[in-house]
Amino acid sequence: MKKMSFLVSCILLFTWRLPAATPENFCKIALTTYNESWDVINKFNFAADEKSWSKIRAENEKKVASCTGEEEFLKLMNDMFDQLGQSHMVFLPPESVQYKSAIKKIAAGDITKDALPADSGILPLLAGGKICVGKVFKGSAAEEAGIKQGDEITRIDSFDFDASASAEIPWELIAHKMLSGKAGSEVTLGIRNSSGSEKECRLKLKPSGSRWIKLGAMPQFAGVFYYEILPGGIAYVYFNSFFPDEIGKFNSLLDNEFKGATGMIIDIRNNPGGMGIMAPALGGWISDKKLSFGDMKTKDVPLKLLSTPQKRAFKGPVAVLINSGSASTAEVFAAGVQDNNIGKLFGETSSGQCLISFFHKLSTGYRLQTVFGDFVRADGSRIEKKGAIPDFEVKNTRESLSSGHDLVIDAAVKYLQERANLLSSEKAKQNP
Repeated sequence: MKKMSFLVSCILLFTWRLPAATPENFCKIALTTYNESWDVINKFNFAADEKSWSKIRAENEKKVASCTGEEEFLKLMNDMFDQLGQSHMVFLPPESVQYKSAIKKIAAGDITKDALPADSGILPLLAGGKICVGKVFKGSAAEEAGIKQGDEITRIDSFDFDASASAEIPWELIAHKMLSGKAGSEVTLGIRNSSGSEKECRLKLKPSGSRWIKLGAMPQFAGVFYYEILPGGIAYVYFNSFFPDEIGKFNSLLDNEFKGATGMIIDIRNNPGGMGIMAPALGGWISDKKLSFGDMKTKDVPLKLLSTPQKRAFKGPVAVLINSGSASTAEVFAAGVQDNNIGKLFGETSSGQCLISFFHKLSTGYRLQTVFGDFVRADGSRIEKKGAIPDFEVKNTRESLSSGHDLVIDAAVKYLQERANLLSSEKAKQNP
């Protein structure tokens, strides 16, 4: 089964309200919905193979005609989308009413307009087959609770983690989303340290410094934006979505905290994406050259993703950190950095889910996420089903994290220091 889009894959963990309809009436609703769905797909999809897709449509229409309930219909539709072989195609029920235990903390719940988005201050990472604390942000609720890098997260509230179990969504991304909510809300963690001792930690979430993020049909979650200066004057920044608020922060940082930085680490691990145009927008802050971040190809007109160089763009060496939780726009950005040789990628191959999609509400209330475009890298290749492959593949271990070392960050720091020294040496030769 293919991996679903990170923008909506959490919906697979939803349960739904069954409609009050007789089997006969439901068949009519299902067929109307089925045909409307195909009308939308054929109208917008950039690469519909009419011959094979027509066969798939005809074969599944017979099955839909015999559907007697919503659960059967939803499974049939999403299984059919699997046959089409494209990510970012998901069929959704009219109204989600509750979430299964693994996703409860992602839901906005009783959030009001005045509630601030909040986060635990933990960057969960997979290490040694376990969900571990990859990084503890300074000043966070996790730091105040004494949670340490390398601690294993065994439980979040009532949900026990088993990272060896198969999952459509990377477990570290699920954990990350479960650790956010509204400011002042609490989350209880089961923690096992490197010596095997276990304890329970109750965290009161603190404002994340960002805003609420809404990606398609996925429940809104707290945006996170964190930065610090690492030893050697290397700027480090982590954020979990590509939206104007997050990218706009680079303006102030380069004028202030990052001024004079010898290198920059952009950590987009567990980043499911956002607005495609934000990839070249960020590119404008890390290079003073106009660069291509690839093309968005649609059925009608292709869109070129070109950066707009900023006057105060960072001119030092750049390292971008990725993992299997990096998807969509995060992959577009990583690929652009690599193709234009303005930095190096570190970590693990990204998700390979990089098609352009939109959401459409059908007349029967069902919702359809469907593809209308493809993304092609600046070098002419695709990311879909391939992912962005790091220049330096680095995997963390439980032991390394417990000793205070994120091996991915360590490798990036080493590269940036060597690169900065080389640039300094070349500059000295030019200006003896």
